[in-house]
Amino acid sequence: MSWKILFSFGFIYLSLLINPSTPQLALPSPSPISEIQPSLAIYSPTGNPPCFVLPTSTSNSPASYNSKDFVIIAGGHGAWLVPRVVFITHSFKENGDTPWLHVLKNAILQAQPQTTVVLVGWGGGADSPFIKYDKAAGNIKSVGAWLGDIADELKRLHPHLHIWGIGNSLGAHLLGVAGRRSRAWDRITGIDPAAPLFHGERNKDVRLQIGDANLVDVIHSDGCSSKTTPNCWVALNNHYALLEPMGTIDFYPGYGELNPTQSPMDIDKSHTRGVYLFIVSVMNKGLFRTNMTLEGNPNPGPIVPGQRSLTIIKNVDVTAEMGFWLEMGFIPRPVDSRTNFYIAPETLKVLSSMNDLTKIGGGGDGSVMLMGGRRRRELVRMVDCTIVPNCGDKAMAGLDTLGVLLLCMIFGRSLDGIF
Repeated sequence: MSWKILFSFGFIYLSLLINPSTPQLALPSPSPISEIQPSLAIYSPTGNPPCFVLPTSTSNSPASYNSKDFVIIAGGHGAWLVPRVVFITHSFKENGDTPWLHVLKNAILQAQPQTTVVLVGWGGGADSPFIKYDKAAGNIKSVGAWLGDIADELKRLHPHLHIWGIGNSLGAHLLGVAGRRSRAWDRITGIDPAAPLFHGERNKDVRLQIGDANLVDVIHSDGCSSKTTPNCWVALNNHYALLEPMGTIDFYPGYGELNPTQSPMDIDKSHTRGVYLFIVSVMNKGLFRTNMTLEGNPNPGPIVPGQRSLTIIKNVDVTAEMGFWLEMGFIPRPVDSRTNFYIAPETLKVLSSMNDLTKIGGGGDGSVMLMGGRRRRELVRMVDCTIVPNCGDKAMAGLDTLGVLLLCMIFGRSLDGIF
């Protein structure tokens, strides 16, 4: 069976999951963490080494780290001697090696060198065929709880840290679960939170919500109308992300309609455009400032061609900034009605015409684009990480390993199988 046929089946499957006429579907029970095997790749300017991976467990040991293990061992390597920690996680059909994670990580480390960036890989629960999307969606419950426990322990031991999570699509909802689990998050950024199985009232207790962190900001870029893609009505579903407001502050670049294609079968590309915009925002402070807001709530179902449900643009007396530098601008208070901000298409056109913007990877796999030439090479550089052994692993020579073993003994973890 060709990849085009497989893609078509997957496209129809996701379309049925998002269609409002599809009956309410509960998320399946999640796989256990021991099966998903998530990992943390930690990049820290104060780390020794500056990059290392903490796996849930390894082939040498079935034992798993608990939340204290992750925080204590990473702290022993100097990862938390910074003012801010940023956790970044991916979506469906992705894993910890997905290129855009590393592009964003390197951009952040350039923009704010005194930041520790942690890439949360859960490919064992997310990198699966289209037909298993529902299972991947269910897995955010176990991975989100696991990550929430880590954030909770991190905040308990290092209360000075500003903890921020950035997630795309299903990754945004995963951070919502983590936020409700721990309440340790200072900020959560949801980039195009996934719509299939989460539309309207579906599984609302699992998806990203306004109270999951002290500050929740959301970027919506996956809408579709005849103004942006004239034949988008052909698709059974014409957006893969939620359009209704769900954060402390929500941003709608171009009314949330950023389709870079004229083909209705390529709408997945607009679902990665939000990641692209966020990465660009890191390196271009002030680019996405706006004092324009939208009024009304988006239609939770498929968008009707030629119609928009967020249409009224209103100039306000405050300026918000979409993306990385959000906290430099206006942040709504709980009773404030100025929460849905609009980014003009003119700004987006300037981006698409920049000479230093190009694509890295390509397609709808989330491997998005960024700068050209020397700057691009710096941003996409992937550092080899040292895998820190679990307490049950075979010991390796070296001071780092001895330090880990000492921590294991101090905190009473089993040393079975080390020697």
